[in-house]
Amino acid sequence: MTVESWPANAGGDPLGELRTRVGKAHEHLRYALQESSAVELSSAELAGQIAFEKIGFEDQARNLRREIEALQAGAGEIVRRGQMLRERKAQLESLLAVRQARIENFQTVIARRNAALDSLETMRASRFEARSQAAAGLNQVLGPRIRISVMRGGQSEAFASALTEALRGSGLRYNDLVSSLAPRISPRELLEAVDTDDFDLIATRGSMTIERAAKVVVALKDADLGAIATVPVDDFVTFSLMDGPDHKDIADLSTGQRCTVILPMVLRHMERLLIVDQPEDHIDNAFIVDTLIKSIIARPANGQLLFSTHNANIPVLGSADFVIQLGSDGRRGFPLAAGPLADPPVVRAITSVMEGGAEAFRQRARFYGSQGLA
Repeated sequence: MTVESWPANAGGDPLGELRTRVGKAHEHLRYALQESSAVELSSAELAGQIAFEKIGFEDQARNLRREIEALQAGAGEIVRRGQMLRERKAQLESLLAVRQARIENFQTVIARRNAALDSLETMRASRFEARSQAAAGLNQVLGPRIRISVMRGGQSEAFASALTEALRGSGLRYNDLVSSLAPRISPRELLEAVDTDDFDLIATRGSMTIERAAKVVVALKDADLGAIATVPVDDFVTFSLMDGPDHKDIADLSTGQRCTVILPMVLRHMERLLIVDQPEDHIDNAFIVDTLIKSIIARPANGQLLFSTHNANIPVLGSADFVIQLGSDGRRGFPLAAGPLADPPVVRAITSVMEGGAEAFRQRARFYGSQGLA
């Protein structure tokens, strides 16, 4: 919009004041336009800056969204894991209850096993004590010529066989190991050593290193220890006969000497009738007098003996209650004389049959007398 110019010769300008005011208005408008342009420019710059910041915020937002999504996914996994853990906990608590019940049952079984093994040990100890007392009684009657001794659990062959079978396939040289261990440890001790991992006891008894003892224990844990603990381990009884100044084991004796050892022990059976047929066939008169007669006399009245013999020492020195002289016609036997030892017919039978007659007996007596033995 333009302002019409007022002629210069027209005199005073009636719009002069208004023109001035319009000029000022134009200045204000130019200033407003300039400010508007400056504001627009600043706004554009600010819009660009905001847009740039918006991109950064959007990147952060996307990152945060991804993190939130990951956290949400992780939270879901945690929830699932938590549920699984709660279920596993319930299972473990159930298994703990089962375990405790089994531990209690196992302890009950172990207690019953130990009680049974204690009972077995008591029976073995009682058996050993009875055998020791029997051996002491026999030694008192038959000694010193015959000696009997008892070694507790000395027969370990069955135990050694059970150990050998249990260690078979273990990779250990079990033959040497068993031969040194079995005689020196009882089945009960071995069982307890395996249960408690007592390597020292195995090493000491078996004369081996701790490492090898540990291998033995590990190998035996898979074995039937119950069968091993109850394997019969009998006492070892030795019989010996005095031969000169020393006693000789029965295994080293002749047949006659073995009879010398066994017969007096057989005569100690009191609860039954014993029939002995001609013991003098295998033993000498010195033994008959020194040991056999002693065993006969030591028997109580309720122990009945029947001897078939040609040796006069047995009925005479053994104080026979009743003597029968038997005859035969080739088909049957029949009594020729019978009665107590001091009956005349019995004395004549002993004198004639066993001593070779009275004259023979007197001649022997004279001979012994002439030698200073009467």
